Amino acid sequence: METKKETSGNHGAEILSGVEFPGITNGNGLSRGKWRVHPPLVSNHIIMRKNVLTVEKLAAIESAIERNGGEVTSRHLERNHEISRLVLEEAERRGFVELFKRQGKRGRPSLLVRKVNKTRPTKLPPMRAEVEKVISIRHWNFARYYVLGETGNGLFTFRRRAYVAYLKAYPNVMSKSAAKASASRLMRKPHIQAAIQWQAVILNGENRGITLYPDTAIEIWEALRELGSFRANWAPWWVKSRWEDEGVSG
Repeated sequence: METKKETSGNHGAEILSGVEFPGITNGNGLSRGKWRVHPPLVSNHIIMRKNVLTVEKLAAIESAIERNGGEVTSRHLERNHEISRLVLEEAERRGFVELFKRQGKRGRPSLLVRKVNKTRPTKLPPMRAEVEKVISIRHWNFARYYVLGETGNGLFTFRRRAYVAYLKAYPNVMSKSAAKASASRLMRKPHIQAAIQWQAVILNGENRGITLYPDTAIEIWEALRELGSFRANWAPWWVKSRWEDEGVSG
């Protein structure tokens, strides 16, 4: 089988004959990587990624500026508050702060951040709680192993299949009872249910023709609706109500 490697987005994956499979394996031959991630689907919701400006990050920036005499380096914000330069540039575009460079006696110039003198904009960035988080790699793996349990070695009950999937997604777990409890908690999370439906679409080859792959639960249900999949009928009520408000039936 001819193998070609391709990297897209912020995750790398190995692609075999046009079918996407994770490219990292452990000693048992079980894959531990994530499906290849394409750019997010176009939607009207904000996705929680590292480079998104939120009210909490803006408060951390302003607090650091006040504690450091009216200006602070971007390196200090990145090391102590995990605020990247892209977040600072977004804050500057929205009129909250000002970025400028200062050349020291030696070395490269430092990028400094300070507050703007003009009136602060009235429209604040969204709060962290209002921003949807990207599904983590481990949760993608859990959903994939859960779907594979249906056609794997032996048919398990739903609880047994979730337990086995958790052991494969988290191979370093020490307690079997803790694994069962954690698997049960994961199965109750809405984004896990969405990830399971999308992994079933991938493994069954139902995603023909789609080029944009989802990163969040809302993007998954939107993609399933665009595909015309029957799995879109299993979307939670708040997603269906959103479709009804848009005049589109799920």
